[in-house]
This record gives sequence, structure tokens and C-alpha cells, in this order.
Amino acid sequence: FPARVGRTSPVVGEPLDRFLSGYGTVRHRGRDHWPFNDTNADEATTFERFVKLLLREGDALATARPTERTGCLWYHVFSQMWFLELAPRPLDRVLRLEGLANDLPELLRTFPLVGPDNASLPAALPPRHNTAEGNFDTRTLRTASPSGVALALRYLAQDYACLGYPLPEGSSGDGVV
Repeated sequence: FPARVGRTSPVVGEPLDRFLSGYGTVRHRGRDHWPFNDTNADEATTFERFVKLLLREGDALATARPTERTGCLWYHVFSQMWFLELAPRPLDRVLRLEGLANDLPELLRTFPLVGPDNASLPAALPPRHNTAEGNFDTRTLRTASPSGVALALRYLAQDYACLGYPLPEGSSGDGVV
């Protein structure tokens, strides 16, 4: 060990959904550390401050703080293309989280990951336990902070273009909702 991996098949998710989920993670786990987390501000204002900080500092939020526990939290909101550019080889296929339950059996048939029959690797997904960290409703945030969402969509433009996801309903190609 480590085993050599000859194939690369990342799993991606709808960019804004993933970003909002990551916001909940950063907001919850880093609540006492980051300046956008003013407890006197409403959620929409906090979210807009969060996105502006990300746009201003970019990946330095994590890479400049490699030993801080809160630095690595920022990876939860980084563009998915940021990670895909780090792949050491061409991608064999890109799977979407939204269709993974259907795609996983085909992936296992195509790429024998364990053995010829993949007998020891079940073609099933584990339950998703961490779907709303930070205890806020992302649907409400989408409507309460249109300017924050528009900024997030600008940040995520490459993800939408390269991963083939349609822009969210009501948004335009320039990231404005």
C-alpha cells in the first residue's frame, strides 16, 4: 500500500447547492474565528460578507493557513474545478452526485476497483448525514440574499460552464439573479 490508481472519476454536485452546503459548514465550524460571522448581522448580510471574503482572498483562505483547523474548512466552498485541475491524470468520467445512485453500478462494472466481480464493494451509497450543517435553510438564503447568491454564481461560473450544469432558475449567464 498505497495502491496505484489508474483511473480518475470524480463526483461533482450542483455548484450552488454545494456552495451553500459548504457555507453552512464553514459558518458552523468556524463561527468564532472569521470576521464575516458577526452575530449581530442577519443571515443574508453574513452570507454576502462571506462570499466577498472568498472573492477577495481566494484559495489563500486555506493555503495560507495549512496548519489552522479553520483554514481547511474553506475547501468546502472552493470551486470544484479548483480540485479537478489538481487531478494527476485525465479524467475518465465525471459523475454527478444527483445521479450517483444510478451511475455507481455502471462505474463498478466498467472499472474493476476490487476484483473482477466487485463482490466486496457494494453498489450502494452511504446515507448522507451532514446535509444541513449550520442549521439554516438554504432555500431561504437563496431568496433573502440575492446579491450574495449573485456573487456566489460569479465565483462558480467556471463550474457551471465546465461541468455542464444549467444555471439556477432566474439567473443569467453573468451570475446575476
